[in-house]
Amino acid sequence: MGDSEYLLAFQNIVIPIAYEFQPQLVLVSAGFDAAVGDPLGGYRVTPAMYGYMTHQLSALAEGRVVVALEGGYNLSSISDCATQCARALLGDPLPALLVDQDRAIRDSALQTVRDVIREQRQFWQCLAGQDKVLPLEVDGGEVDDGVELAGLEDQLDQLSLGTSRSVVRSQLVKQMEATGQAKKDNEVTVNIAPAATERDDQENACKDSKETTITGLTEVPSEDTKSTVDSQLDSHT
Repeated sequence: MGDSEYLLAFQNIVIPIAYEFQPQLVLVSAGFDAAVGDPLGGYRVTPAMYGYMTHQLSALAEGRVVVALEGGYNLSSISDCATQCARALLGDPLPALLVDQDRAIRDSALQTVRDVIREQRQFWQCLAGQDKVLPLEVDGGEVDDGVELAGLEDQLDQLSLGTSRSVVRSQLVKQMEATGQAKKDNEVTVNIAPAATERDDQENACKDSKETTITGLTEVPSEDTKSTVDSQLDSHT
């Protein structure tokens, strides 16, 4: 058993139930008997997998997670795994979780996950149709109703693995800053538009005034004006 089997159970049972339950506090019994290199466990769970699981759990209960050290019989393995758990809690970058696609998931692990889902789905709505997602056979095939599913490896590839909360947080901050700048640009554009319209009205008013003045200067005298001028000239002569 290794990362693939743990990831299968974690994503299909632990995480769905945890989000539906919505705990106020998460207590983790951090035993590393299943870690790579443990002489008694015989499993092959990597430190990256322990960090990944801790990272996923830290999103629950608003980050209120307690990780209590438990078993383990290899000091080097315990040290590496505990370090990745601590990095996950601190929001530090985690190593990428590399699932070995060349090694098939054990049939016993797949069957155990299906059995657990079948027994627990009467208590948890999130598991109602969860067993439909799992393939009947590890090497591919068809599920009930003859609907073909992609291989389990393809599903694992689509998971976001190894992305730390600090990286996600920095990306969100950048997006918010970009959105804020875009809003400011829109406000500047809206404020400039009325000023430009007022300036155009002033220019049009000046233009109309100039045209009126020029028209008044070049206007042809009327007949009454000519008669008045002629009368004044005659009186002087």
